[in-house]
Amino acid sequence: MVHHELTQKRSWFSNYPKAGVFTLLLACIIVAFSACDGDGTGGRSLSMTHDTSSTPNARDGQANYVTFSGKDAEGQVVYNSTAAFSDSHTLTNVPAYVKSITIEYHHANGTVWATSTVSVDPNVSSSLTAVASPIPNTITVELVNDTNNTGGDEKMFVLFDTPKSTGDVSGINILTDSGGAKANGTGVAMSTLTSTGNWTSTYTGKSRKVYTFTVTDVDSGRLTFSYDETISIVDGAAPTYTSPIRYDKMELTFKPNDPKDLSKGSSGGGNLTAIDFYAIPIEVQVTHVGHNSPDPLQTKTFYASTPKILESLLAMNSSVKDAFLNKSGGTFPFSSETTDFSTFARILSPNTIAASKTSGSPAPYPSFSSYLASLVDKEYKVNGKQYGGYKYTAKFENEGVDGYKITCTGSVTNKQVDKPPAPALPGPTDNATVTIHLPADQLDFYIYATVVNKDSYSIAGYEFKDSKTIDPQTGKPTYTAQDMVNAANASAYGALVGDLQAALNFGYLEGRFDTGSPQDISVFYASVMLPYAYPYGGARSTSQTINDGFYNPYAGLFYYASDAYGHPFSDRVAAASPLYSLTSGDTVRITILDDNRLDTPFVSSSEIQDTSLKVSWPTVKNATGYDVKVSPGSASCSPTLSGDTQSCTISGLDAGTSYLISVRAKGTKDSAAITSAIMPIQAMTSGTATPVSGGVFNISFGVNLPVAPPIPGMTAYVNGQEASGGPQASVQGSLGQNIIGMEIKDSSNEVVYSTNYFVTVSQPAGIPADKFDIGPLYLEYGLTPLTAAGPPKTPPFDKGGGLVIGTPFTPKPYYMFFPTVFPSGQ
Repeated sequence: MVHHELTQKRSWFSNYPKAGVFTLLLACIIVAFSACDGDGTGGRSLSMTHDTSSTPNARDGQANYVTFSGKDAEGQVVYNSTAAFSDSHTLTNVPAYVKSITIEYHHANGTVWATSTVSVDPNVSSSLTAVASPIPNTITVELVNDTNNTGGDEKMFVLFDTPKSTGDVSGINILTDSGGAKANGTGVAMSTLTSTGNWTSTYTGKSRKVYTFTVTDVDSGRLTFSYDETISIVDGAAPTYTSPIRYDKMELTFKPNDPKDLSKGSSGGGNLTAIDFYAIPIEVQVTHVGHNSPDPLQTKTFYASTPKILESLLAMNSSVKDAFLNKSGGTFPFSSETTDFSTFARILSPNTIAASKTSGSPAPYPSFSSYLASLVDKEYKVNGKQYGGYKYTAKFENEGVDGYKITCTGSVTNKQVDKPPAPALPGPTDNATVTIHLPADQLDFYIYATVVNKDSYSIAGYEFKDSKTIDPQTGKPTYTAQDMVNAANASAYGALVGDLQAALNFGYLEGRFDTGSPQDISVFYASVMLPYAYPYGGARSTSQTINDGFYNPYAGLFYYASDAYGHPFSDRVAAASPLYSLTSGDTVRITILDDNRLDTPFVSSSEIQDTSLKVSWPTVKNATGYDVKVSPGSASCSPTLSGDTQSCTISGLDAGTSYLISVRAKGTKDSAAITSAIMPIQAMTSGTATPVSGGVFNISFGVNLPVAPPIPGMTAYVNGQEASGGPQASVQGSLGQNIIGMEIKDSSNEVVYSTNYFVTVSQPAGIPADKFDIGPLYLEYGLTPLTAAGPPKTPPFDKGGGLVIGTPFTPKPYYMFFPTVFPSGQ
């Protein structure tokens, strides 16, 4: 990412990493499980009155709450508070170094309907007035060309279209009904849009113009970018992979709030995609109203340069070069020394290649046939929750010559929603058998592209065929086979098929996490997955097993190298979803990245000790140095080179503590300093964290984790202690900020997830000496807030076990890296 400065982190966390960082370090950076020094537990009281006269409609009849974020002189968040909406509030224990407070006014569903920021001067009155400003019911889109393409912004083109009949935007034209027979539209040069300023990229060191337009209402929007020549939609036909133009696309949707009913909220989002091909690296950053930096959970990008992506594919098998196309339709010549991409067009995906051949072969990519052969006679449960839920048992079998089928017996949970003109789908009592067909000449296309059509699957009692009834007015069947397929796809039956196709792409079946008898594959897709089931190489390999390559290698590469879709069901693994989301007032920056950038170092850890660990990464081409950072704390190390690998040992760490480690590559280009993005890893030191004892305020926390999904052999540890009874573990704490390490290990004693809890403890004036209060509770990069429970359930809490930290566990895991390989012999 370029020029990120997370408000929750110090400046070295600029350039948001793939896994993101969402840890509030509050007033100071600390090591291990100890309290902050200084005046971190006291503070002043501030009286705040709210002027919401400019947002009367938002307040009327709504249930609201207010959040307060205090920032220091550097813009770091050092104070947080939440309260029910009122015309005035008294904020207590506000640190003296808070210089400003940002207030967000929320509807009960989380929708922000107004914001305000007030300055805090410790030398003047403690009474403040916050004037609420309504959130714009639009989003702002910023476009940046950070490439060194010939012709610059005048030769970088953009086309905005939607298949829907309407689209409300300003500052750029949008082609509506773009799939219609009469739809015609052509892109425009980025330079023709309104420029709203300049911005300096840390990737290229260049100053770039920022172009802006506004979206009020667009459903299923698509932005297509092209080099050198504009692309066009002609009579509803969009360009394809055979186009002689280098182009790529991304999706963007935004539906505004209903100003009279905020309970409905605004909605929107989009994604980057490499499903059909990879052509142009694109980055998306989302900054919310009242924030100065992008939301790390909503940022999507490409971490590897174009040369690195091509090089990585060739490393799997040299024949993959046949998937590299130039603008003339021939093979793009690539070597490790290639820097000129002026004739490069795209890398074709295996599903695009398989779809273009009558044989259905994905070559030069590997076939799934060997993987399917290994699964014959295996059974799996599929207990999904989509479309009301479904409970099936799936069995892999041979079918025809070198073909396979998956027979699924069971039932849907609820009656499926009718989709006229198609007839009603089978209901719960029908126990409809679903069969997935994988014939030899189509199995790779069906799996790589996750195809759901009348040939790829069937439903007993719901044969995909045209109606025998003819409409007298049109002379055509009252419904078609495709109408039935569309209805089935938008139901539990289509979701069931998608679950199994995705499991094959991810490599879950017969993989590392396949430990049930039979295994329920639905747990792999649960948003509350604990621990995270790593896909692709992570699903096939541990220190005790060999990575057999039974997965989609193209999608596996883009999983590590980007946040883009590698296959259509990439978002099945919710923790690594390629989707980003939008709400009213957001600013979306879309940056076209340069092909030749410093690659993000892919870091791994080893030689784990109580107080040290080793980190290593492949040497980044053209890098002149590296910055190694560790959180929590300020430890670092100076790497040394051995062969093609950089490594160093980080010392002075605390036992039983989870650390976030990032490495940034540095270099120069055209005399300007440049850097890479960062992609942190988590690593936990061995041993048991030393509990606080004899401190200024010795307390006991209970950390309560949810019961993990039914994956046998998983064990949770909190500060080195095995969690049990819920599971729950008690750990000691002290005044100030406390860091509690947590990790999950599998049956092979390998760490599959690790993180930190951050708990701030205070003892405000007026509460008994044997009780304490707490400030913000955070799970490092958690997607949902922690909860505090008693007894009592409200502060102040009793010393010696009065606080239980509940974990509504929806973690966003940090990535672990595993080789992406082809199966043996392919």
